Amino acid sequence: MKTNELAPSSYLTDCVVQFSPSAKIDKSVFLTVPNGYKGFVYINEKLSFRVDNCNHINLLKEYGKDLLGQNVKVCFILINSLPLLAWGFGNIEIKNDHQNELYKAGANGKYALEIEDFGRLIAAYSGFNVVTIDDLREKTISVIKSV
Repeated sequence: MKTNELAPSSYLTDCVVQFSPSAKIDKSVFLTVPNGYKGFVYINEKLSFRVDNCNHINLLKEYGKDLLGQNVKVCFILINSLPLLAWGFGNIEIKNDHQNELYKAGANGKYALEIEDFGRLIAAYSGFNVVTIDDLREKTISVIKSV
């Protein structure tokens, strides 16, 4: 019998959120949540439960026969080893009236993201199948530039 394994399609650190393809639950559907990920299981498009790391568990055996025939989709969120994100801006003109000079200034650095509310993260990217670190950077950089 052929098995249907629900697991992240990419283990690259630039993919922070990944959704599995939808599947109908039967005895051939297995779930793997690797180390460094959290799995959020959606039954019939509704969040049902969270799974920490596991390896090749049978959804029917582990979570009950009442899931038989239901549609399942899993959201995998990378929680470990998020890379540092670069930020920067420049060409800010600063006028020194006392010396009648004009300066150009800028700043740059790196920042780290820590995901506190996984539900809000999933909701913020509800139409995406994959959310990369660049997608997160685009959403957060405007906050940094406004400081």
